[in-house]
Amino acid sequence: RPATMMEVSPRTAAASALCGAQGVFMTASKADISGAFVAADSCTDADWVGLYVDMFSPDYKSAGRLPWDTNADSRRFVDLRAGELQISADLGDGSRWGRRFDADTSVNPVLKATAQQHTRITNFICQVPSDDPVYVDAANGALEFVVTLGRAFGCKVLKWSSLYAGAGGTFGGFECPAGEDDNFLVLVDEPLPVPRIPTKAEVEVYLAAQGLEQTLSIAVNKVLAEMPSDGLARLVEVLQAMHSKTKSN
Repeated sequence: RPATMMEVSPRTAAASALCGAQGVFMTASKADISGAFVAADSCTDADWVGLYVDMFSPDYKSAGRLPWDTNADSRRFVDLRAGELQISADLGDGSRWGRRFDADTSVNPVLKATAQQHTRITNFICQVPSDDPVYVDAANGALEFVVTLGRAFGCKVLKWSSLYAGAGGTFGGFECPAGEDDNFLVLVDEPLPVPRIPTKAEVEVYLAAQGLEQTLSIAVNKVLAEMPSDGLARLVEVLQAMHSKTKSN
Protein backbone atom coordinates (compact mmCIF):
# COMPACT_ATOMS: atom_id res chain seq x y z
CA ARG A 1 0.00 0.00 0.00
CA PRO A 2 1.45 3.39 -0.99
CA ALA A 3 1.93 5.87 1.83
CA THR A 4 -0.74 8.42 2.67
CA MET A 5 -0.03 12.10 2.12
CA MET A 6 0.87 12.49 5.81
CA GLU A 7 3.53 9.77 5.48
CA VAL A 8 5.13 10.77 2.19
CA SER A 9 8.88 10.24 2.18
CA PRO A 10 11.18 12.78 0.49
CA ARG A 11 11.29 12.47 -3.29
CA THR A 12 12.18 14.57 -6.31
CA ALA A 13 9.92 17.39 -7.45
CA ALA A 14 9.32 15.52 -10.71
CA ALA A 15 8.14 12.44 -8.79
CA SER A 16 5.82 14.58 -6.68
CA ALA A 17 4.23 15.92 -9.87
CA LEU A 18 3.44 12.52 -11.42
CA CYS A 19 -0.17 11.85 -12.33
CA GLY A 20 -2.33 9.53 -14.41
CA ALA A 21 -1.03 5.96 -14.63
CA GLN A 22 2.08 7.00 -12.68
CA GLY A 23 0.14 8.90 -10.00
CA VAL A 24 0.68 6.17 -7.41
CA PHE A 25 4.38 7.07 -7.37
CA MET A 26 3.57 10.52 -5.94
CA THR A 27 3.30 8.93 -2.50
CA ALA A 28 4.84 5.45 -2.80
CA SER A 29 7.92 4.94 -0.63
CA LYS A 30 11.06 3.07 -1.63
CA ALA A 31 9.78 0.13 0.39
CA ASP A 32 6.40 0.28 -1.39
CA ILE A 33 7.99 0.28 -4.83
CA SER A 34 10.52 -2.38 -3.91
CA GLY A 35 7.74 -4.62 -2.62
CA ALA A 36 5.72 -4.18 -5.81
CA PHE A 37 8.70 -4.51 -8.16
CA VAL A 38 8.92 -7.57 -10.41
CA ALA A 39 11.94 -7.98 -12.68
CA ALA A 40 11.28 -8.54 -16.38
CA ASP A 41 11.28 -12.21 -17.43
CA SER A 42 13.05 -11.35 -20.66
CA CYS A 43 13.83 -8.16 -22.55
CA THR A 44 15.67 -6.69 -25.51
CA ASP A 45 17.82 -3.57 -25.68
CA ALA A 46 14.82 -1.65 -27.02
CA ASP A 47 12.79 -2.44 -23.88
CA TRP A 48 15.08 -0.20 -21.82
CA VAL A 49 14.60 2.85 -24.04
CA GLY A 50 12.37 5.70 -22.97
CA LEU A 51 11.74 8.87 -20.99
CA TYR A 52 11.90 8.47 -17.20
CA VAL A 53 11.32 10.39 -13.98
CA ASP A 54 13.92 9.94 -11.24
CA MET A 55 12.05 9.12 -8.04
CA PHE A 56 14.48 9.70 -5.17
CA SER A 57 17.76 10.94 -6.70
CA PRO A 58 19.84 10.46 -3.51
CA ASP A 59 22.52 13.04 -2.73
CA TYR A 60 25.36 10.69 -1.85
CA LYS A 61 27.58 13.58 -0.77
CA SER A 62 25.48 14.10 2.35
CA ALA A 63 24.62 12.10 5.43
CA GLY A 64 20.85 12.15 4.82
CA ARG A 65 21.06 11.28 1.11
CA LEU A 66 17.96 13.39 0.47
CA PRO A 67 16.87 14.07 -3.13
CA TRP A 68 19.12 16.63 -4.80
CA ASP A 69 16.88 17.16 -7.86
CA THR A 70 14.24 19.80 -7.04
CA ASN A 71 13.00 20.66 -10.55
CA ALA A 72 9.58 19.28 -11.53
CA ASP A 73 10.55 19.32 -15.22
CA SER A 74 13.66 17.17 -14.73
CA ARG A 75 13.78 14.02 -16.87
CA ARG A 76 16.10 11.10 -17.65
CA PHE A 77 16.50 9.40 -21.02
CA VAL A 78 17.71 5.98 -22.10
CA ASP A 79 18.57 5.90 -25.80
CA LEU A 80 19.83 3.05 -27.95
CA ARG A 81 22.54 4.58 -30.08
CA ALA A 82 25.53 2.94 -31.79
CA GLY A 83 24.77 -0.33 -30.03
CA GLU A 84 24.85 1.29 -26.58
CA LEU A 85 22.10 2.03 -24.08
CA GLN A 86 23.09 5.60 -23.24
CA ILE A 87 21.78 7.60 -20.28
CA SER A 88 21.16 11.34 -20.62
CA ALA A 89 19.37 13.96 -18.55
CA ASP A 90 17.51 17.23 -18.95
CA LEU A 91 17.42 18.83 -15.50
CA GLY A 92 14.58 21.18 -16.45
CA ASP A 93 16.57 24.37 -15.82
CA GLY A 94 18.49 24.44 -19.11
CA SER A 95 21.17 22.07 -17.82
CA ARG A 96 21.58 18.94 -19.91
CA TRP A 97 24.12 16.16 -20.13
CA GLY A 98 24.63 12.99 -22.16
CA ARG A 99 24.87 11.92 -25.79
CA ARG A 100 21.21 12.73 -26.50
CA PHE A 101 22.17 16.40 -26.37
CA ASP A 102 25.85 16.32 -27.35
CA ALA A 103 27.03 13.51 -29.62
CA ASP A 104 30.68 14.13 -28.71
CA THR A 105 30.47 14.55 -24.93
CA SER A 106 32.56 12.34 -22.69
CA VAL A 107 29.70 12.33 -20.16
CA ASN A 108 28.12 9.14 -21.45
CA PRO A 109 27.10 6.61 -18.81
CA VAL A 110 25.92 3.44 -20.52
CA LEU A 111 23.95 0.44 -19.33
CA LYS A 112 26.28 -2.50 -19.90
CA ALA A 113 24.93 -6.01 -20.33
CA THR A 114 25.31 -8.73 -17.70
CA ALA A 115 24.48 -12.44 -17.72
CA GLN A 116 20.84 -11.56 -17.00
CA GLN A 117 18.83 -9.70 -19.63
CA HIS A 118 16.95 -7.63 -17.06
CA THR A 119 20.09 -6.49 -15.21
CA ARG A 120 22.69 -3.96 -16.37
CA ILE A 121 25.68 -2.20 -14.83
CA THR A 122 26.43 1.49 -15.23
CA ASN A 123 29.09 3.85 -13.90
CA PHE A 124 28.82 7.61 -13.49
CA ILE A 125 32.53 8.30 -13.07
CA CYS A 126 32.37 10.11 -16.42
CA GLN A 127 30.57 12.95 -14.60
CA VAL A 128 33.37 13.50 -12.10
CA PRO A 129 36.36 15.73 -13.02
CA SER A 130 39.72 14.19 -12.17
CA ASP A 131 40.50 17.04 -9.76
CA ASP A 132 37.25 16.60 -7.79
CA PRO A 133 37.87 15.41 -4.20
CA VAL A 134 35.46 12.48 -4.75
CA TYR A 135 37.27 11.27 -7.87
CA VAL A 136 39.31 8.77 -5.85
CA ASP A 137 36.11 7.22 -4.51
CA ALA A 138 34.60 7.19 -7.99
CA ALA A 139 37.73 5.52 -9.39
CA ASN A 140 37.32 2.83 -6.73
CA GLY A 141 33.83 2.03 -8.04
CA ALA A 142 31.66 4.29 -5.88
CA LEU A 143 29.45 5.41 -8.77
CA GLU A 144 28.87 1.95 -10.19
CA PHE A 145 25.23 0.93 -10.00
CA VAL A 146 23.28 -2.23 -10.74
CA VAL A 147 20.12 -1.38 -12.69
CA THR A 148 17.23 -3.82 -13.07
CA LEU A 149 14.37 -3.50 -15.56
CA GLY A 150 10.92 -4.49 -14.34
CA ARG A 151 7.47 -3.28 -13.40
CA ALA A 152 5.78 -1.88 -10.30
CA PHE A 153 2.17 -0.74 -9.91
CA GLY A 154 1.60 -1.50 -13.60
CA CYS A 155 4.40 0.79 -14.82
CA LYS A 156 7.81 0.10 -16.31
CA VAL A 157 10.49 0.87 -13.73
CA LEU A 158 14.29 0.83 -13.50
CA LYS A 159 15.49 -0.23 -10.05
CA TRP A 160 18.89 1.18 -9.00
CA SER A 161 21.23 -0.21 -6.37
CA SER A 162 23.15 1.91 -3.91
CA LEU A 163 26.81 2.85 -4.42
CA TYR A 164 29.59 0.38 -5.27
CA ALA A 165 27.18 -1.81 -7.30
CA GLY A 166 24.95 -2.24 -4.27
CA ALA A 167 27.70 -3.08 -1.79
CA GLY A 168 27.62 0.40 -0.23
CA GLY A 169 30.63 2.25 1.11
CA THR A 170 32.22 5.65 1.60
CA PHE A 171 31.71 8.51 -0.85
CA GLY A 172 32.93 12.02 -0.17
CA GLY A 173 33.41 11.20 3.50
CA PHE A 174 29.86 9.92 3.96
CA GLU A 175 28.88 6.29 4.43
CA CYS A 176 26.21 4.80 2.19
CA PRO A 177 24.60 1.51 3.24
CA ALA A 178 24.39 -1.51 0.96
CA GLY A 179 21.15 -2.04 -0.93
CA GLU A 180 19.70 -3.20 -4.22
CA ASP A 181 16.80 -0.72 -4.28
CA ASP A 182 18.13 2.73 -3.39
CA ASN A 183 16.39 4.53 -6.23
CA PHE A 184 13.82 4.00 -8.99
CA LEU A 185 13.24 5.57 -12.40
CA VAL A 186 9.65 5.42 -13.66
CA LEU A 187 8.85 5.38 -17.37
CA VAL A 188 6.58 8.29 -18.26
CA ASP A 189 6.64 7.99 -22.04
CA GLU A 190 7.40 5.40 -24.67
CA PRO A 191 10.72 5.49 -26.57
CA LEU A 192 11.50 8.90 -28.02
CA PRO A 193 13.42 9.66 -31.19
CA VAL A 194 16.99 10.81 -30.62
CA PRO A 195 17.52 14.35 -31.96
CA ARG A 196 19.87 14.25 -34.92
CA ILE A 197 22.04 17.21 -35.88
CA PRO A 198 22.11 17.53 -39.69
CA THR A 199 25.40 17.17 -41.52
CA LYS A 200 27.16 20.07 -43.22
CA ALA A 201 26.18 18.66 -46.63
CA GLU A 202 22.51 18.54 -45.64
CA VAL A 203 22.64 22.13 -44.42
CA GLU A 204 24.30 23.32 -47.63
CA VAL A 205 21.60 21.63 -49.74
CA TYR A 206 18.93 23.28 -47.64
CA LEU A 207 20.57 26.69 -47.87
CA ALA A 208 20.89 26.36 -51.63
CA ALA A 209 17.16 25.68 -51.87
CA GLN A 210 16.54 28.86 -49.84
CA GLY A 211 18.92 30.97 -51.93
CA LEU A 212 21.16 31.68 -48.95
CA GLU A 213 24.29 29.70 -49.69
CA GLN A 214 26.44 32.36 -51.42
CA THR A 215 26.09 35.09 -48.82
CA LEU A 216 26.12 32.98 -45.70
CA SER A 217 28.11 29.82 -46.40
CA ILE A 218 31.03 31.05 -44.29
CA ALA A 219 28.81 30.87 -41.20
CA VAL A 220 27.81 27.22 -41.64
CA ASN A 221 30.60 25.58 -39.67
CA LYS A 222 30.22 27.92 -36.70
CA VAL A 223 26.45 27.57 -36.54
CA LEU A 224 26.62 23.78 -36.89
CA ALA A 225 28.92 23.59 -33.90
CA GLU A 226 26.47 25.55 -31.74
CA MET A 227 23.15 24.40 -33.15
CA PRO A 228 20.50 23.29 -30.60
CA SER A 229 18.47 20.10 -30.91
CA ASP A 230 15.60 21.70 -32.85
CA GLY A 231 17.81 21.46 -35.92
CA LEU A 232 17.33 23.03 -39.32
CA ALA A 233 14.37 25.22 -38.46
CA ARG A 234 16.39 27.12 -35.87
CA LEU A 235 19.43 27.24 -38.17
CA VAL A 236 17.48 28.80 -41.03
CA GLU A 237 15.95 31.36 -38.65
CA VAL A 238 19.43 32.45 -37.58
CA LEU A 239 20.79 32.53 -41.12
CA GLN A 240 17.84 34.48 -42.50
CA ALA A 241 18.38 37.14 -39.83
CA MET A 242 22.05 37.34 -40.77
CA HIS A 243 21.13 37.51 -44.46
CA SER A 244 18.76 40.43 -43.87
CA LYS A 245 21.46 42.29 -41.96
CA THR A 246 23.95 41.72 -44.79
CA LYS A 247 21.52 43.07 -47.41
CA SER A 248 20.83 46.17 -45.35
CA ASN A 249 24.55 46.93 -45.29
